[in-house]
Amino acid sequence: MAECRRLGIPFGVYLYSYAENDAMAESEAAHMLRKIEEVGGGLSLPAYLDVEQRGLEWYFKRACEVVGPKVEAAGYWMGWYSGRANANAQGLAALPYTAWVAEYGAPLAFDGAADIWQYTSSEYVGGVGPLDCNECYRDLPAEITGTGFAGDHHDGASQPQPTPDGDLPEGPDRGRHGSAVDGAPGLCRVGR
Repeated sequence: MAECRRLGIPFGVYLYSYAENDAMAESEAAHMLRKIEEVGGGLSLPAYLDVEQRGLEWYFKRACEVVGPKVEAAGYWMGWYSGRANANAQGLAALPYTAWVAEYGAPLAFDGAADIWQYTSSEYVGGVGPLDCNECYRDLPAEITGTGFAGDHHDGASQPQPTPDGDLPEGPDRGRHGSAVDGAPGLCRVGR
């Protein structure tokens, strides 16, 4: 994470959940917090709990309800990641955390407001891939750290939607905050 800090690349943490009861979810929260502390804290993106393990759908929302308060009590932002169908079926939109929703193809049909949309898992960048690609609709680093990215502003412009091939439309919003596609550092493309 030191190199991310040096280069000004925002980072958070992500943990794939296998929790099927509160004790397991509490253990995952403790593990997530240990890992955050091992990298020196100072996250500029949320701590995301990935709730998509087949067979545990019934516990997805509860896992977030157990992990979320522990992460937030430690001073970090909490978020969840899941596929759109499971997120809708399990009512994850009702959770008070940032939402990172995967659905391949356009448009995103999530029942709530997604902060990040993972729209493909098959993009190639500079011969590397297949890669997951995401569209970000909030400047989470600015909200979390109060600094944001150099040159950023929010002018209320509409959110561009990726085309079926994963490309953003041409124009001033293309690749703002950096994107691997544009060759600039960044983990996602920001929509406004």
